[in-house]
Amino acid sequence: MFRNPGGYPWRIAMVAAMALGALAAPAARGAGIEREMRVAQEKLYLSGLKSYSPDAKRSGLAVRPAPPRKATSSASRPAVAPATRAADVSLELARLKTEVASLKEALGVQEELATASEREAPRLQITSWLDLDFAHETRKGRPASFDAEHVYYIFSSQVSPEWKAYSEIEFERGAELKGGGGGDGEILVEQAWANYNRSPYLGLRLGKFLTPYGVWNRNHWDPITETSAQPFTFRNALIPVNQTGVSASGSVQRGRAEIDYVGFVTNGRGAKPHADDANGNKAVGFDLSAGKPRRWKVGLSAYRNKNDADGDRLENIGVLWWTFDRGRWHAQAEWLRHGGDRSIDAFYLQPSYRLDRNWKLVGRLDTWDPDRTSPASLRQTELLLGVNRRFADSVLGKLELIRHEDDAPGGASYNRIGTSLSILF
Repeated sequence: MFRNPGGYPWRIAMVAAMALGALAAPAARGAGIEREMRVAQEKLYLSGLKSYSPDAKRSGLAVRPAPPRKATSSASRPAVAPATRAADVSLELARLKTEVASLKEALGVQEELATASEREAPRLQITSWLDLDFAHETRKGRPASFDAEHVYYIFSSQVSPEWKAYSEIEFERGAELKGGGGGDGEILVEQAWANYNRSPYLGLRLGKFLTPYGVWNRNHWDPITETSAQPFTFRNALIPVNQTGVSASGSVQRGRAEIDYVGFVTNGRGAKPHADDANGNKAVGFDLSAGKPRRWKVGLSAYRNKNDADGDRLENIGVLWWTFDRGRWHAQAEWLRHGGDRSIDAFYLQPSYRLDRNWKLVGRLDTWDPDRTSPASLRQTELLLGVNRRFADSVLGKLELIRHEDDAPGGASYNRIGTSLSILF
């Protein structure tokens, strides 16, 4: 195919060229691998992962930056055989791959430990609030007075996705303990319960909890109520404020509507209702409500018990309640009827209007009749007008004017002015 103008010398030249090419091929491959390694090393160095220390891995420290390389001229580099250079590059590449794999493994272990630590260490949340009151009544023998009414400490923790623990300690009216056992005020455990909930349809609560009825009893903290004066239904403890036992609750949503339920079994009232049930007659009750969240809700509550502290008197009580929210308007109402061994009626209606973010007007019509079967009227009525001022997100001031009317023979009617300051911290 090729002509051979010079004969054998030409053939010798071709053989020599092929031999030189064969010798240069490993060097070229080695140079290409070396270039790839240099690029990989530079990328690793820039990302802070060029050098990985086994000692650092054992100590929990993942990486250690490598010192910068010293520049050397091509003239000062010692000559290295192409085959040796390629072998060195291959070894270096294998070493780096091993170190990168070890680094990924160490980082994965650290992330797993951090996640487990966050999952296994529940956070304890502590909330406190206090309120200070001042009141003056026109009744004789009731001078104007300051009242350090409440200091609350609330502890809660989401122990696991299913379990939550909660406790609420109340120091009432400047509670003070003295060496002789006497003192002023009161210290009590308002609530202490554990809650187990795996779905919104069913949750269990065990311990001492607020009796789930009506509106006010479940939301009676001063920093969130619109008035410092309490309605008759709550003030006279027609149903126990709290009880010890077990309850089951759940919620079902259907479109925009929501249905909630609570049922409970407790010791009921008694001399030591949170320690034992003296008459063995358990209190039972429920609360069932339906409505549109943040708009309106209507509910029915029931409570039945024989009070062993009151001669096993039967308590058979029902409560119909309602809340409404629309724009700046809010309203709530409760009607209670005692149909057991006592005949008691109580009702209040409380509307409010928010003027702006900090100011709110509130009013309440409140009545109760301790014995509706009595020939003579024993009804008591209160009309309240008040204003709320929020000085900060956690600071609420209230000012109220109350007219109290008592229809009972010898009952006293009077006026009352009250103000309070509640701070949540």
